[in-house]
Amino acid sequence: QVTTTVDQQVIANDGVTTYIYTYTSSIKNVGTISQHLTGFREILPLGFDYKTNSTSGILTANNPIATLLTDGRWQLDWTFSSPIEIQAGLTKDLVFQAEDLVSRGNYSTEGYAFYKGHGVRIHKDSTIDGDLIGAISKVKLDKDTTITGTVRAGDKVDLKKNVVVQNGVIASGEVKLDKDVIVTGNILAIGDVDLKKDATVNGDVCSDGDVDLAQGASVTGSTECQPGTLTIVPVALLSPSTLSAGGTDIEVAKNGSLALDPGAYGELELKQNATLTLSAGHYAFEKIKVDKNSDIDLDLTNGPITVDVAGDIKFQKSVTMDIISQLGSASDVKFRAQSSIDAHKDNELVGTFLSLGGKKEAAITWPSAVVRVMDVFQVSTTNANGEIGSFEAWVGTDSGMINRPIVDR
Repeated sequence: QVTTTVDQQVIANDGVTTYIYTYTSSIKNVGTISQHLTGFREILPLGFDYKTNSTSGILTANNPIATLLTDGRWQLDWTFSSPIEIQAGLTKDLVFQAEDLVSRGNYSTEGYAFYKGHGVRIHKDSTIDGDLIGAISKVKLDKDTTITGTVRAGDKVDLKKNVVVQNGVIASGEVKLDKDVIVTGNILAIGDVDLKKDATVNGDVCSDGDVDLAQGASVTGSTECQPGTLTIVPVALLSPSTLSAGGTDIEVAKNGSLALDPGAYGELELKQNATLTLSAGHYAFEKIKVDKNSDIDLDLTNGPITVDVAGDIKFQKSVTMDIISQLGSASDVKFRAQSSIDAHKDNELVGTFLSLGGKKEAAITWPSAVVRVMDVFQVSTTNANGEIGSFEAWVGTDSGMINRPIVDR
């Protein structure tokens, strides 16, 4: 839960002074288990500028990366070098300052907390021809899912009943294999590795933690090895550089079809039973949502396809992907999402699916600064004992503020 407050709500209207506002963004874990923050984003009111070197609080003292949005507002992004744990029920603050020569009005901000979630979540009865990678978050595969490639995660890996992984698992956290899971290839993990009943690893299990085998579980190779230095995101997947999204939203109507040229776009949405054809090149979208029974055709005749997504990728049930060209293979297809990837049941997908971030939780804080037109004057008085005192009075169009003492009453 994100709440942002601001210290200065009413200012004198002298028309020439730049005022500084101190914002406190509080991120509270309202769940029942610990969460790990990976970043925080604040979008300032129109006309407000971030005051350099003003960040403080428990989360970080570093300056954010500032991006000027198309609507003229500044977007501030803080990324934490290591995820920051917030235990259930606790709150951590980030404090920063913004400045502006403001006029009368209401000014709101938007706060977004990014945290580790299911970087990649594949629901039951799905098949992925390629690799799955959660760069900083976990990967979870529901039962009866088959992955022809490698599962990699910057956090934990959770494989449910009857999952088949054909080319090993690499994880910076723990790895859990449920009943009847089969992993062909090695498991390399920094955390513990837990094999439930009748789970099988056709290879080595190398862990810096404990390796636990339940009744009937088996490892054909060694369980006494160390994982060494792990590569979660192969360098080749970061090439070409990420293409920024922005432009026209693309919608393919129910039962409709569209062949889309490479380029930068807004949101991509496929309605039920829609067909989209992608060709060799580089695509970018704000987010992707594909409804059930839709199909994405991949034409690799002239080379690989790379799809960058600024937000989430969501596939509803029974979405299919097909390579329709005589040339190319699953290794020539990349889907790279800045947030999470979520594929519902009965999907048949092709390519490498890389989640660079995690989940995000947002709250719009409004109003975060209320600015009214006011005149200021000083009042001095004496009491019955002859003591002299003074207070500052604000008088203006807001009747609730007329003659209200502000300081030194």
